[in-house]
Amino acid sequence: MTPQGAAATARASVGFARLAVAAAALMFVVVVASAFMRHWQAGLACPDWPACYGRVDAQAGTEPPLPVRAARLAHRVAASGVLVAIAGLLLVAWTQPPRRTREGTLAAIAFALAAGLAALGVATPGSLLPAVALGNLLGGYAILALLAAVAALARAGDPPATPERPASVPGPLAFAAVLAVALAAALLGGAVGARYALAQCVAPGTLAAALEALGAVEPWRALSVAAGRVVPSAAAAGLCSLHAAAGAFVVLATIGVAWWLRRARPAYAWALAAFALATSAAGAAALAARPSLPFTLFHNALAALLVAALAAGAARCARTTRPESAP
Repeated sequence: MTPQGAAATARASVGFARLAVAAAALMFVVVVASAFMRHWQAGLACPDWPACYGRVDAQAGTEPPLPVRAARLAHRVAASGVLVAIAGLLLVAWTQPPRRTREGTLAAIAFALAAGLAALGVATPGSLLPAVALGNLLGGYAILALLAAVAALARAGDPPATPERPASVPGPLAFAAVLAVALAAALLGGAVGARYALAQCVAPGTLAAALEALGAVEPWRALSVAAGRVVPSAAAAGLCSLHAAAGAFVVLATIGVAWWLRRARPAYAWALAAFALATSAAGAAALAARPSLPFTLFHNALAALLVAALAAGAARCARTTRPESAP
């Protein structure tokens, strides 16, 4: 390769990495803006909580307040930017040397999910079906995880010639397992909101109540509404206990992975542990200070960052385990 060709390839790699980081950052804005609108409209910012919590007719026929309009605008702009950025990633990954098979595959999955979420939003405006809220939440987290993995691979550069992994670095399966539990915990937290059960999260429930709550998720059963207010089922209170238990497991598992990484990648290990502990602390603060839109939103944002960090770690470990073939 000529010096000019090498320089052009290097510039393309740098541009690809920056575009991947920008796409992940925009997706983070989408996730946070979506959480803000979801929690505001549920009633976490209303003055007479919990009397106003879950009222579906409180703003019927009225223009949304300025914070909701601003969040909606940010959501739409960022979501459009994500689609454009992912399209750019696909174009570079599949047409420009060197070939970026892994990054292109992950970006293609992210693009399909983003298009699906866009179609879901158009088809189900104002829906009270829990499956819609849970689908948006899980889809947003999944896209963020995929783009974080693409950014991590792009910033890492070319795969090493020797695919050996240091003993002090956990394998990708360890990261994938923790990431799966983190997504499950996020889904349980979303189920609490989707079933409007936050007002019932007064004290930790029993294991039997928590297991019974799994049946209360019922994503395809429409919410029960009486006198303009959502009526959660009694079993939905156990969702809070399940979410808390899953969150505690995520914290312990993440700290375990961070301890494993403390010598090989100390900065990343400290960031993982900090995200896990801060996410748990923000969730506890949100529950103790009900209603607390800031703490709840902060909890959601930190959970999204933790998911992104775990996905990035899994991608980097997979890269050191099996390098790609040359183009």
